[in-house]
Amino acid sequence: MNAIARRTIALTTGLLLSLVTAHTAAATPAAAVLDAGAVEAAACPGPGARVKTSTAPDVYLVDPEGFLRHIPSSTVYLQLYNNWSYTTISDSELYNCWPYADPGQYPLTNAYLVKTSSSPKIYIYDWGRDGYRWIINASTFEVKYGFSWGKVKTQELDPGSILNSWPWD
Repeated sequence: MNAIARRTIALTTGLLLSLVTAHTAAATPAAAVLDAGAVEAAACPGPGARVKTSTAPDVYLVDPEGFLRHIPSSTVYLQLYNNWSYTTISDSELYNCWPYADPGQYPLTNAYLVKTSSSPKIYIYDWGRDGYRWIINASTFEVKYGFSWGKVKTQELDPGSILNSWPWD
């Protein structure tokens, strides 16, 4: 076998080996899971999103931890927002993104926005955590969650009711 034939065989073998290696790496279950997870995560609305399905009147807020929080009434909704703005998703999207049994299991019962007269910090009352969660900055308040400045009440808060380890970000 001459030198040209050996080089051709070596190049062909190397090319085939690299193609097989690349195909095997892309087809591994771990790669498929990572790719599916990235697609799934991108498809689900993130913290701050208000969502509802086309088949039910319930509106939900995605909280900082990514949980779906049911807004139980128009009264509560209007204590946080000025308008009825939300994204409509399908029932299957709702249950694919939040697969727990009852999407209303984490309600924002009696939620409202509050500050004290002695501090510029704004809190949201979180009945589920039984206390007030500090909204970390104006961008989080306005842009991420779309809360209304005009809905903020001023009242004194019991320091023990402020949940410092659960900021709303």
